[in-house]
Amino acid sequence: MLRSKFWSGIRDPLLKNSSRYKFDTVKDFDQLRKEIRAIELELLNSEKPTSIVQHQPISSDSVKLDDILKKIDRMGKRLDTLEKKTPEEAPRTTGNNQFNTGYSRGNRRGNNSRRYGRGNRYQNDRGSNRGVRQPPVRAFMDDMTVTAKTVIEGRWTLEELERMIKWAGMKFKPSKSRSLIVRKGKVQDETFLLAGEKIPTV
Repeated sequence: MLRSKFWSGIRDPLLKNSSRYKFDTVKDFDQLRKEIRAIELELLNSEKPTSIVQHQPISSDSVKLDDILKKIDRMGKRLDTLEKKTPEEAPRTTGNNQFNTGYSRGNRRGNNSRRYGRGNRYQNDRGSNRGVRQPPVRAFMDDMTVTAKTVIEGRWTLEELERMIKWAGMKFKPSKSRSLIVRKGKVQDETFLLAGEKIPTV
């Protein structure tokens, strides 16, 4: 009677299946209870390593998930910082581009002057003729005819322009397409040909 009630009161299906052989063979109630208790302890001990192994991947996954969330949070903060900096740095970038453009134009002008053999000669002559204003020269191609046009930054006399042309190794000869304009003794627009070049036709 006690054996049957005790057996029917076991709720763990694994323990009940494992102890069924003892219930059929052991007739004494106290002995049966000891045997079933021993089986229960064995089952508990065998389940502990399994439970530890099962929980390890879960903890590892949670750590990885936390790391991913932290990285995403840092990336979001960096994006916010970059978005705030972009409008502030845009005017600076525009100013730098304008400076670089002017610098590259200046280099091209200097390279063109050296290309036609005027750089060193002009520098040496300028050193020996200090005190005289000298307009800058810009070289450019015009229908395969090399010409040099002064960039007027002020008012220059005809004598000053003639002096500069001689230093640059050029002939003082206006082209037919661009005439030498002198008003009230001041040159306002002029074009000179390099020595040995043909005058372009209109």
